[in-house]
Amino acid sequence: MLRAANLSLAAASVTAITTGEWYPCPLVSTVSENHRHLALSKVNAECLDVVAPVCYPGVCESDKCLSLFVKRIPATSSSTPAKAVWLLQGGPGGTSQGMEGMMAEMYESANGTMSLYTMDHRGVGRSSRLQALCPKYSPDLDYNVDASLATLSDCFANITATYGAAAPKGFSTTSAASDLAAIIRSPILAASDVYVYGVSYGTYLVERLMHFPPPNVKGYILDSIVGESPVKEWLNWNIDVQPIESLYYSLCDKDPLCASKIGPDAKMFATRLYAKLDKMDTPCARALKMPDYDRPSDVLAFLISGFAQSNTKRNMIPAILFRMQKCVDHYDEAAQFLIKALVGGNDEKLLGAGNDALATTEDDDLLYHNIITNELYATVLPDPEAVAKKFARQTWRSSTLALIQQDIAEVCVYRGNKDPLCEQRVKRQKNSFFYAHDEYWNKTAAVPKGASVLMLSGALDTQTTTVYAVAEEANMAGGNKLLLQFPFGGHSIVDTTPTKNEGKMCGQVIFNSYLQVNGDLSKIDTRCVKRIVPLDFNTILDTYMARTLFGNTTDMFGDSTFVVVESEAGKVTNDENDIIVHAAAGALAGCVLAVIGIAIYVKVVKSAEGTVVDMRGSDNVMAMAENETTMDESKDDAAPTAKGSDAQCSDITVPLCHPGVCESTEKISVFVKRYPAKTPSKPAKAVWLLQGGPGLPSPAMESTMADMYLAANGTLDVYTMDHRGVGRSTPLSTICTGDQAPTTPEAIASTLSTCFEAIKAKYGAAAPKGFSTTSAATDLAAIIQSPLTAASEVYVYGVSYGTYLVERLMHFSPPNVKGYILDSIVGESPVKEWDDWDKDIASVETYYYSLCDKDPFCASKIGPNSKKFAHQLLAKLDKNDTECAQTLSSAVGGSASDFLGTTLGGMASNYHQRNMIPAVLYHMNNCLKDFASEENFLAGLLGIPTDEEDVDDDASVKRNDVLPGDITNENSMMDMVLYGNIVNSELWETPSPNAKTLLHDTQQITWRTAAATVQQRLVLYCVFRGNSDSVCADIPKQKTSFFYERDAYWNKTAGVPKGASVLMYSSAIDTQTIPKYADVENATMAGTNKLLLHFPYGGHSAVSTTNTDAEEPTRNCGQDILNAYVSGNGDISKLDTSCVAEVLPLEFQIVHDEDKAKALFGSTTDMYGDMERLVQTAVKSQSAATEAKHNVEIIALSCGMAACVLAVIGMAIYVKKVTAKASSESKKAADANSTEDAKTVEEPVKEDISVAEV
Repeated sequence: MLRAANLSLAAASVTAITTGEWYPCPLVSTVSENHRHLALSKVNAECLDVVAPVCYPGVCESDKCLSLFVKRIPATSSSTPAKAVWLLQGGPGGTSQGMEGMMAEMYESANGTMSLYTMDHRGVGRSSRLQALCPKYSPDLDYNVDASLATLSDCFANITATYGAAAPKGFSTTSAASDLAAIIRSPILAASDVYVYGVSYGTYLVERLMHFPPPNVKGYILDSIVGESPVKEWLNWNIDVQPIESLYYSLCDKDPLCASKIGPDAKMFATRLYAKLDKMDTPCARALKMPDYDRPSDVLAFLISGFAQSNTKRNMIPAILFRMQKCVDHYDEAAQFLIKALVGGNDEKLLGAGNDALATTEDDDLLYHNIITNELYATVLPDPEAVAKKFARQTWRSSTLALIQQDIAEVCVYRGNKDPLCEQRVKRQKNSFFYAHDEYWNKTAAVPKGASVLMLSGALDTQTTTVYAVAEEANMAGGNKLLLQFPFGGHSIVDTTPTKNEGKMCGQVIFNSYLQVNGDLSKIDTRCVKRIVPLDFNTILDTYMARTLFGNTTDMFGDSTFVVVESEAGKVTNDENDIIVHAAAGALAGCVLAVIGIAIYVKVVKSAEGTVVDMRGSDNVMAMAENETTMDESKDDAAPTAKGSDAQCSDITVPLCHPGVCESTEKISVFVKRYPAKTPSKPAKAVWLLQGGPGLPSPAMESTMADMYLAANGTLDVYTMDHRGVGRSTPLSTICTGDQAPTTPEAIASTLSTCFEAIKAKYGAAAPKGFSTTSAATDLAAIIQSPLTAASEVYVYGVSYGTYLVERLMHFSPPNVKGYILDSIVGESPVKEWDDWDKDIASVETYYYSLCDKDPFCASKIGPNSKKFAHQLLAKLDKNDTECAQTLSSAVGGSASDFLGTTLGGMASNYHQRNMIPAVLYHMNNCLKDFASEENFLAGLLGIPTDEEDVDDDASVKRNDVLPGDITNENSMMDMVLYGNIVNSELWETPSPNAKTLLHDTQQITWRTAAATVQQRLVLYCVFRGNSDSVCADIPKQKTSFFYERDAYWNKTAGVPKGASVLMYSSAIDTQTIPKYADVENATMAGTNKLLLHFPYGGHSAVSTTNTDAEEPTRNCGQDILNAYVSGNGDISKLDTSCVAEVLPLEFQIVHDEDKAKALFGSTTDMYGDMERLVQTAVKSQSAATEAKHNVEIIALSCGMAACVLAVIGMAIYVKKVTAKASSESKKAADANSTEDAKTVEEPVKEDISVAEV
């Protein structure tokens, strides 16, 4: 019968409403307090007035109507089917204004693909507000006074005169849920998939909707749950808080700081303090008084209960208790300040009404009490004294006996004195406002058919405690439901679950994920729960409240202010002279490469001849003798070292042509380096780390080798090698002689042809194929299956082109390889083609500029459309009609826009410089307007030393924007012949796009390739491939080419090898291997034992560009996950990837490369010149107000503040400069090891290519 009634009610409700036309309206209501940060300030909202019956059929009977207010942000890009999300406020009685910010944030998160709806609950705000009919009514009526009772009774008369005798039921939860059901079923949303979110009482409203569910609602989200059965009773509010209070104090007891202040038993501390206050024998106790609160402890308990409801104030409770104890002991000036703030600031801003944000002028107290009194209050009223006694000893209590008596008096008037208790206490009034429970009351709705239910509950929620959420989940029939409990969450999980280093709320992230996966609970990403910031008793989250209560914004407990000031003052004279010793992540003790100077490398090699058999499809392996090695004891402090292990190096002889790859009897040597395990695991474990390029040698992997070795405590072998044809593995470029610096196409072609002849003369006609990707992958497979690691479980990591090499290895799948790690992926099918380089960059560039536009600081410099700003700037440079443009064009001997575009492109691929791009654009734009003001900047951009710079003879060695590797060591340089052989044979489209197409591609972006470089790339393609393409008609044909035909593995994606797993990394700000290739590789890779991780702020090489801790710049999420993957034996199902969400976002103010910043901007702290001007202004102003004899030290804050002036002892002015040490250390470590950029700078070809570099 109940189901039939539900269907009847749902059907009838649709035809009962009348909708008008949508009209434009502001997103932010004029009376809104706008507690949330609005994600979109210019988003267009629409409003709608709906005429609805006071009584829906089956709910009550009336011919009256009322008006409902609905607001939405309509989707701007369609999805199929359309998607709509409703956000419903709590209360009851809260207006929708508190949801406006959340609407905007979610709309932005979904990129406008779904519509966001909210509405004012009937009787509230702009939906026929009840209080509008009662001008004499006030929420502060004293019900101990007969006149107040009469005022309330008269108010009921006014409402029923307007809406009829059925008005109480007409403004019930069921009536409001029927409104919602009617609108969802109406033509407005009938064709959409709908998701309905409610918070606090909003969950009770959504639960009622679930009793008569519209079929197009696919998901219900209950945040901070008001339970249905047993129903949450408001009279038990304080009693419900008891377990939360105990949990909170237990967290304090476990926290060293908190426990040192009010521990070891914080709850007992508070209890004893209250007892002392209630003795009323101290000035402190006598001063702590408020109306309606008889005892000082009542006042303090009431105030603290308010703080407990606020996510930003709750951590102040121990400080208040600590200071109150000091107040009892000694009523000094600080104590008087606190007491005055507590009892004199008795307003909502001080007390904090929690996180519902209900106190706007449109909230409705009458609607609140109508629903509470008739549905959420004890059916049989208990004795007030008995209730008060139950929570008398709590230290968090928001009520007293007197207040309970007032509440019961009000309930009696609403219910018409129906309860026996009322006749004894309250004078009966003429009018009541009462409705009986209906069939939905105290019954838990089931999971509706075709829908899912997501429930969110916080362990520190004092308003809707977890007991109701647990009961709701347990009593809810159906399996498609999920309850998530947040150990530090408060009321409103989407607002009270901040995550580490993100600035995001986990509850909101999970809500967004739920919508993205269309309500599929099995696919929700809930990993952020582990990253929620725990309760912190030291950090001030509400500076207004801290200043109000404690008189400062830095110290809640009042015992460290002067220590901090003295400490900081003492640092001023020493900061500039500090010497920071950087211990690089482990220095390699064996084959040490000096950063500057001569490479020290000692090895003894026995003659080793090996025979090779075809490995593919066979259990046979290459039989090769491992060369004996000796360890050079020489060490260089600048070289990376893994303590406790010396590196070992070996030259291994392999055939030029492995069987089945090509034919030749020539032999070549490949270089291998390893850290042997000090305490090997069982079974033994080995990791291979492979560099990119193609053409880059292995030295750049040495730091990562050390990191992994140290992370594993020396329990695994860590290997790397130089790709054949590179570095110390028979480098091709060393064979070439002749013109070392060709510039014209003719000279480049002639020089390369001569080089090719020399290589083929040495290794034969099969040389190109002998130095192919397949040949290199076969080397790796043979060594892995050789006695070196045949008995080990092997994991193979590749970065950039190294992923392409590892993918080729996966086609051979050595059985002892248990895991493959692909970082910054070169896709196999469709293969990543280097001629698409500029087209690929376009998507990353657009994403980058969108981050700038969303960043207030960056947008203020080059926004609101930074991409347009950049394009317009390049166009202005091309006009060449300003002194700045002409100077730049003359200096570079060509296009100024080409020069700037390639500069930006280089910065974009450099993790430490990429955030300088907006600053470069900003200064260049200023340069066009006022050349004199930016002359030093332009000189820095061109690399010309200014008078203000200290010229360092070794500056070139320290720079991190040079070619990857140690520029003083030939073993560390890229081999451009090997590079050209593989790129032009496998990774360039054939037939090739012509020059016009390639130039068009680069002109569409601002991080562009110079026109001359585009032409050079095409020349190289033609020379390597012997002018076999029609695009080569204008390029002189040479006698000798150097390329090979594509083999059976080309353009085919390897499957996940049997017995192994594949871990893939992709980063959104990777200009070299953009995310689309990773997505396609993952999609086309057969097998399920694989995992692709996306890093929204990562760059090229996720192991080195995913920093999660600004204080520890070498801590990268990609590296941490790689370590965990290997230590977890490649089990991706158990891999903790939670740090992905902790990667630090792109920011545009903090300098990460001080040398570059100094060269460009003349400052190591301020890229825009703002600080200098503001600090000068602040100092000038302050100096005018102080005597000239006082010293003023100017120090710019790294956090971006212009000046922080601390008056110490009333006179001295300190504007403290904090150098970004973390950034500096990261930069210096990167420079010392020359490793970071070896992994992150990988261009299609150097701009000024010459055989000298080859």
